[in-house]
Amino acid sequence: MNFNILGNTLLNTLIRKGTRGFSTKELNTSDLKELVELAKLSENKDIKLNNLLKLCKDPDLLKLVYNKIKSNLSNMIEDEYIDKFNCGTVRKIDLKYSKLSQLIRRAKLFSERIKLSKLRAKTTNLHLKNDLDFKRLKYVRYGDDILLGVIGSKQDCIIIQDSLSKFIETLNLNINKDKTFIKCASKKLARFLGYDIKITLRHKYLIVNKHYSIRTIRGLNNTRLIINALIRYILNNLVDHGYARSCKNGRFAQLTGLGRLMHEEIHVIINHYLMVGRGILSYYRLATNYNKLKHRI
Repeated sequence: MNFNILGNTLLNTLIRKGTRGFSTKELNTSDLKELVELAKLSENKDIKLNNLLKLCKDPDLLKLVYNKIKSNLSNMIEDEYIDKFNCGTVRKIDLKYSKLSQLIRRAKLFSERIKLSKLRAKTTNLHLKNDLDFKRLKYVRYGDDILLGVIGSKQDCIIIQDSLSKFIETLNLNINKDKTFIKCASKKLARFLGYDIKITLRHKYLIVNKHYSIRTIRGLNNTRLIINALIRYILNNLVDHGYARSCKNGRFAQLTGLGRLMHEEIHVIINHYLMVGRGILSYYRLATNYNKLKHRI
């Protein structure tokens, strides 16, 4: 979720002036006291955010109030929904399902493993208890970007979205509906902070060869939660910034020289390229396709 403030208010001013830098003005004691009260929005809801622009031109103090708004939102989610969605018993593996899985691992013949796998596929629901009330909610917030993961129905997600919208409106803010989505993680990708997040269905698990000292077994790679880096998007950015170029022979983003570094010494140029590569790999360290990205960069 991205939160935009209506009109010429707090976030607009923070982005337009705070990021570019501008001369700060001195605040008198009364203005500073009122600014501190504005930072305590949860305790003093009568003061409107629009009054802040008349009092303060310092971006650091604007960030203080803005961070308080975001922390209030996090507290609201924890107080109202974390406990509410922490219901139902943990789903445990059924003994019959576990026994079939054990027989598959011990099977020596590939045909026998296929036969047991088909038998286990007919009893797919055995590894889950029929707990209809099982719900969970987890959330991640970075700045004004929020990702909520819900185990529940779509109606639960709609209720949460409406509740968050009403809470934001009480602070004279509004949710950017163009960037707010409700998605089923097993069918559509959820993009968050440069990652594509999805859940792999069991029948789409990757089949891999597992090598042991005695034999080699084909098995399913447990990639239930996939957090992929946007490799094509990263390469496009490298092309746009002059670090690489697109080739006509099918190769994409071939490394090229950077014109603005042509007058620098060789070790400076090499360190600059290595710094860019390390920065990208460090940011996408948690990606499922990290090795693929590493070899491509």
